[in-house]
Amino acid sequence: MKKICLVAQIILFPLILSACAGMDGLFNRDPLTGGVNSGTSRLLGCQVPAGMQYFPSHSYSEDAGSGLETWRGSLSPASAGLNTHHTLKNDGWQLRLALHTGERYFYLYQKKDRYAAIVIRPQGITTIMEIWVGDALPDGADLASGYSPDTSGINAMEGEEYGSIEESPSVKEETWGVEEREI
Repeated sequence: MKKICLVAQIILFPLILSACAGMDGLFNRDPLTGGVNSGTSRLLGCQVPAGMQYFPSHSYSEDAGSGLETWRGSLSPASAGLNTHHTLKNDGWQLRLALHTGERYFYLYQKKDRYAAIVIRPQGITTIMEIWVGDALPDGADLASGYSPDTSGINAMEGEEYGSIEESPSVKEETWGVEEREI
């Protein structure tokens, strides 16, 4: 009987090891890699919820302090929203709009002539938080004003480099390796 157990162990052990070797990382296909443990949003100048990592590969910013920051962490979307709200409120930002459906949250804050849109959503077992920050546009501004400081009445999106607005490339939303389902 001992020989049978020993033979079974010798045969099964390599099979178990090879099965475990295939699980070297559950997130290997996740292109959202390279997170930085920053703790502070450069665009807002405030703390972000603990455990969130900043992803420069999915972010951009302009010289004027406007742009997008993408953060990912393991806390729930509701916790990320509540923590961010308290931080921004203590820093003088005023909540102007709050929307949510299921576990997707959208918050719009204002501080003087600056706006911050916070988008929080689940992504698999993690939470994605996007922080969009920009200056308020003047009353009567059109979409072209948001893309260029040229407000001379000529469409700022048209020109040799971009062509007309109709020919502009479309925006593609990334899922970062996790398949999204309709709710």
